[in-house]
Amino acid sequence: METKRKRKAHEWVFEGLYLLGSIGVLGILTIVFVNVIMRYVLNSPLHWAEEVTSVTLVPLCFFPAAELWRKKSHITFDLISKRYCSRYPKVDRAREGLICLVGLVFSALLIWETAKNLRLSYVLKMGEPSILGTPLWLLYLFMLLGSAALFTGFTYSLIRGSKGADHAGRH
Repeated sequence: METKRKRKAHEWVFEGLYLLGSIGVLGILTIVFVNVIMRYVLNSPLHWAEEVTSVTLVPLCFFPAAELWRKKSHITFDLISKRYCSRYPKVDRAREGLICLVGLVFSALLIWETAKNLRLSYVLKMGEPSILGTPLWLLYLFMLLGSAALFTGFTYSLIRGSKGADHAGRH
């Protein structure tokens, strides 16, 4: 029961981050559309539009990544998997495990470097050199949250895959 509740909470967090990413897409589309109308029709562009869209791109890229991984909706190169892995399920499990392991290492390194940059940008009060002066720690915080969710997703997939391999070997 407790594992099922954790799994539901895990899915809820990933879906929430995916929803935030989707709202970000809608926000970027709206801002760009309004800015094009303001710039070329009314000859009065929104000066803050570039910064807001670039700041929104960071969570847009990092937040949905874990949910896309969980749903297997990410981009795949399946030339090898369609040809060999469908015939050899052990090869497919090994390939999935290797991908999870590489993703786990990558997201761990991303968390480490992002945490260092988050701390540095906060201590030095670094900001974007623009009209709004968005603090850089905010962008690094978005990256850290998305990377941590991705790390959790890879860990979950690796554990689930190893349990599936254990059960497959017992039959």
